[in-house]
Amino acid sequence: MSGTRGAAGGYTQTGSGAGHASAGYNGEIWQGCCTSPRASIGGGSYGSNLLLPLIGGSGGGGGSGWTNSEGAGGGGGAGAVLLAASGTITVSGSIIANGGWGGQGAGQDVGAPGGGGSGGAIRLIATTVAGNGTLQAVGGCTNNNGNCYRQASSGRIRIEGNNITRTAASNPADTKDVPGPIFIPNSPSIRIATVAGQTVPATPTGNADVTLPTTQTNPVTVTFESSNVPLGNTIRLTVTPANADATSAVSTAISGTLAAGTASVSVTLPQGPSVLQAQTTYTIVASLGDALGNFANNERVERLEVSASLGGAPAGVKLVTVSGKKFDAPPAALALIDTFNAMQLATAGRGS
Repeated sequence: MSGTRGAAGGYTQTGSGAGHASAGYNGEIWQGCCTSPRASIGGGSYGSNLLLPLIGGSGGGGGSGWTNSEGAGGGGGAGAVLLAASGTITVSGSIIANGGWGGQGAGQDVGAPGGGGSGGAIRLIATTVAGNGTLQAVGGCTNNNGNCYRQASSGRIRIEGNNITRTAASNPADTKDVPGPIFIPNSPSIRIATVAGQTVPATPTGNADVTLPTTQTNPVTVTFESSNVPLGNTIRLTVTPANADATSAVSTAISGTLAAGTASVSVTLPQGPSVLQAQTTYTIVASLGDALGNFANNERVERLEVSASLGGAPAGVKLVTVSGKKFDAPPAALALIDTFNAMQLATAGRGS
């Protein structure tokens, strides 16, 4: 999310820091003065320590301008690295997935600096993981004359192996476990596909993924793509502007096929940056709900909540129990859902 633009003779505001493993920092007054301006909000936390799905960092917000000077851009979010081997992975050099620093805005009467991008993700999977080389996925900074003023969220590092001999520390601290699934192909998912006719990147960065012209008229159409979400369900889109209250609208029913569904909704987008978040919730069959109860404190799961975001938290799946409690779906739960969805797809393919 980007900082708000200050008027001449008013104030400038730094860009907000991106979130990932934790929430990012809010923007703040850089120079000038005014009464209680509304700060640009730092990016929220997202993802899982299991790194399923594998998600990189997010971009920092841009700084606001001053008089005739533009604000500096936010730092880029770091990428995601997956190394998988049937034998040994030896880390002897460096694997770096650090967020970028925001652009600099130094001196009087110039735009404010941008916020830092968040750290990415590093996941190593092998029979043996060895070596004490560098593993790093830290956040970028707000740049104050070459100094790190505030730092965005770190990413995540995960090491999976039957034999882990590495002893060096990672930055941030890594999590360790035995090898788990690399990909889960048939998990339910939705994504924001287009906004006002503009295609959304397959991997949004959270920083100006879609830029509409100032002449764009409202309402605009937002389209969605779904996979392994039952047809007939709707998707709720929530629009959260940087300087106004959030609004939401419900899409048309998902149509198409279980493997590739589509839906759309018309919304009003205010001037300035906004975060778009899509969410759908659907009821599952009792047999699958009972099996998923093992991942929800032994309470039967009644519904699955699937979400996606443009400018905020990336896609995810939550288990919703009969009492309304929500749990992040771990890889083993996603694998169960994957098996069920694969059976549904096979049945649909036979035409029965």
